[in-house]
Amino acid sequence: MKRSAATAAVTAAVALAVLAACTNGTSNTAGKTGSTGSPSSGGGARGGVVTISNSQGQTWPCGFNPYNPSFNTVSLGIVYEPLVYINALKDSAETPMLASSYTWGAGKKSIVFTVRDGVKWSDGQPLTGDDVAYTFNLMKSHPALDINALWSSILTGVTASGNKVTMTFKNAAAPYFFYIADQTGIIPKHIWSTGAAAKDPVQYQDANPVGTGPFLVNPCRPNNITYTANPTYWQPGLPKLAKVQYPAYLDNGPANLDLANGKAQWGSQFIPGIDRFYVAKDPTHHHYFFAPLQNVAIYFNFKHPVTGNINVRKAFAYGINRAEVSRVGEGGYQPAANQTAIVLPTFQKWYDAAAAA
Repeated sequence: MKRSAATAAVTAAVALAVLAACTNGTSNTAGKTGSTGSPSSGGGARGGVVTISNSQGQTWPCGFNPYNPSFNTVSLGIVYEPLVYINALKDSAETPMLASSYTWGAGKKSIVFTVRDGVKWSDGQPLTGDDVAYTFNLMKSHPALDINALWSSILTGVTASGNKVTMTFKNAAAPYFFYIADQTGIIPKHIWSTGAAAKDPVQYQDANPVGTGPFLVNPCRPNNITYTANPTYWQPGLPKLAKVQYPAYLDNGPANLDLANGKAQWGSQFIPGIDRFYVAKDPTHHHYFFAPLQNVAIYFNFKHPVTGNINVRKAFAYGINRAEVSRVGEGGYQPAANQTAIVLPTFQKWYDAAAAA
């Protein structure tokens, strides 16, 4: 059973961020990495190569535009970083990234981000508050780039003064903080305001991205993306890896075999009988973890005369045996969903058992 390319790519993007150790945590790597290489500019030992095995169902288009949903899962967090990293698995714990701090205004109808000093783009130019303001205002002037609908929903203005970036909102903006701070990759004004990017930022492929992130794209081919450590990355000693290889797989079968045989060290696609097929091949190094972040869902067409009827949808809700879907359809890996659609146990504090019943 193949998971969607989008889901796999998102997971891979998260994996690369973890491998870069940008959350200051540790990762239980499923597989062996290479030997230690030369020290990084930040003073930490950098070495080894990790190969990611994810079934995308297509070859790579080699585009890295962070505002194109077809591309951004291979660039956000890896090449283009957010203002703040928010960890949904740790009760939305925050790690300052390109913003060293922020301060809410009265009623949370405004916010001021302080842009981190000393960060450079991979071409050597310094990151500034103007880059942050330009990023958000470009989405205003080109709504197709605003994939989280920030301007139509909440933003009213974004301005920069030195390293301070002020955002104003229509209403209290706390519910949108995740999308503003975490889900918006900051781009370099000096690149995007000229040439092909300025001519049509929506269609811009961004084949050779210039970012602040832990990895550079070097190179991308339809059958493989090679990420190499950014030698001037702003976090001392990071990333620990020298290189990440991300081959394109058209189907789960070859991707699963490469994981089981050690040709790849990390993956996120569905593996039937994972203990037998994967862990048993090398119990010392083969481990797995399923991040409880989303449900498998059915989406109805509300405009259709049948599925637009709430009683029909209720019949589906009562008729689906969620426990069997979990056991058979998900191999027992994913717990059964509940009627609230709140993912447990990750968001337990939001779950109302009485309402679900």
